[in-house]
Amino acid sequence: MNFNELVLAISKQYQITTIFVVHSSHISDVVLYDNAQTFFEPDVLYFVLDEAVEAGTELPLQMIVADDFLLPDASGHCAASVSRGKLLSVYNYTRKVLQARIPGGLLQELCAAADNAKSLQSIINLAASKLGDPIVFCDMEFGVVASSSTIPVVDPLWIDNIAKGYCSYDFIEGVKALESVKSAELSTDAHEVTCDLSPYRKITSKVLSQGMQIGFVLMFGSETPISHAHFDMLRQVSEAITYGVRNYASYLLRSIDRYQQLIYNLLIGASPEDIKQSKSALSLPERMAAICIRPTRHLGNKHLKKVTIPAFQKLFPQSHAVCYEGCIAVLFPISAGVEPDDETLCALNTFAEENHILCGISYSFSSIEGFARHYAKAMAAFKLTKYVEGKKHKSVVLYRDYILYDLLGSAGSDVNVGALCHPALQLLRENDTESGGELYKTLQCFVDNSSRVNETAAELFIHRNSLGYRMARIRELTGLDLDDIGVRFALKLSFDIDRFTYMGS
Repeated sequence: MNFNELVLAISKQYQITTIFVVHSSHISDVVLYDNAQTFFEPDVLYFVLDEAVEAGTELPLQMIVADDFLLPDASGHCAASVSRGKLLSVYNYTRKVLQARIPGGLLQELCAAADNAKSLQSIINLAASKLGDPIVFCDMEFGVVASSSTIPVVDPLWIDNIAKGYCSYDFIEGVKALESVKSAELSTDAHEVTCDLSPYRKITSKVLSQGMQIGFVLMFGSETPISHAHFDMLRQVSEAITYGVRNYASYLLRSIDRYQQLIYNLLIGASPEDIKQSKSALSLPERMAAICIRPTRHLGNKHLKKVTIPAFQKLFPQSHAVCYEGCIAVLFPISAGVEPDDETLCALNTFAEENHILCGISYSFSSIEGFARHYAKAMAAFKLTKYVEGKKHKSVVLYRDYILYDLLGSAGSDVNVGALCHPALQLLRENDTESGGELYKTLQCFVDNSSRVNETAAELFIHRNSLGYRMARIRELTGLDLDDIGVRFALKLSFDIDRFTYMGS
């Protein structure tokens, strides 16, 4: 960039007047002239403070001065002037312009930071520091991959997006409707994006790989006013992110298919009308279930995307999965019947134990519009397991086994669910308190084991004859006909309610 080109770039942001122009060499740096220089570099633009100029002092070949400075004879020099109060601001701005233009400058520095830390986050943090404003990098689904911590985002809308790790469907559709977004070319050139709901100007640049967009980087003008230099610099940030993705986050290059996009849109709030067109182009199973895969240890989204999802889809090729809020949401086809068969459940259990995850499985359904609702039930199943005492930890949890607890939990605070219990339970508790017996526990175990004597005795660690004595005593105290299926159902329901009331308190 020569003197004329640099003056033109400055004029887009500040008022500048050309005084003299001769043949100019390429300018690669700017320096504040302080009267200490004894030699002037031909490729440096000097900002001259008049108080540093003594009579007879030799002046730089290329310089910018204050507009009220009485410049000595400057013939043979390149010189321009700006307002005295803006001189230092123009100096800082010019440094940014040159930094963005110098081949290998900012881009090389950002790539080096990625190599040192082997992460995208290092690029984002360094870029924010260089640009003086916060930065966010999102993938094509508006999932937040990284945001600057050196200069945190303060935009209220994006604070919420970053906390969630994704943007809502309505938010995404609003962004896509912006004219500046719709008219943007497929290039890394930065352009401004405006939003009435945000108090800050923002510029964005597409992140490309092999001619295809893989995400976008967004800069907020919350700390430093957006200038022409920012546009050039953000382009290099975008190119550095591409480098970082290829080398240290290649999982982001895995394209998301139309099924995964549909699942993601449903999870973030798309309506049936919104997905009508995309749904029509897909071949969906007649029956399906939603599976929530939750890590049992910290794995991180990178591991889930790069390792867990590919391994799951290799085992179940007809499934489709996306990362969502630290878990994996799976659209799982049901090949026969209304729920996964025993062989499938066994394979899921083995996979879960080997990969340090838990699987929550919803009821099956036939309409994809219900995916988000059923996924919420699959996720809720993990919490509902607390109401089942004495049961071995399960890696695969089916919502069907806990639906009653979900129903009870949804009852209003004005509903006394404990009052729905069979009175026999209270009678047995009172008797056990007085006699030190275990008739309540015995009947509960008998009912949970579907009236099977051997299994009940084994679980209670007593002889079956001892169990017979206890059951006779229970019948004597309560008058219950335990052969009546209606009585057994009422008791099973009552023990579940009692368990819910006790565990939930």
